[in-house]
Amino acid sequence: MSEPTIWGIAGLIMVIADVVLGTFFMLFLGGGALLTAVLVLAGVQEPVMQWLAFAGFSALGVVLFRKKLLAAFGPRKNERYVEH
Repeated sequence: MSEPTIWGIAGLIMVIADVVLGTFFMLFLGGGALLTAVLVLAGVQEPVMQWLAFAGFSALGVVLFRKKLLAAFGPRKNERYVEH
């Protein structure tokens, strides 16, 4: 199996797991893996660069979008949400 395929499958599994669990965390790991698959298709072949890209994309997604997604789709005002 090629590297982009592995990154893509891992990304899809994580996105599906987040849809099932509703944590809005694995979504960003899955997105990072999918973006890394695109980078590998574009020519990034070094494993260290792939892992750095995955970590960077995932962290950037969490920082930029997690609070917005929780505000839009998370618990309503009368519900209590406990961060794990």
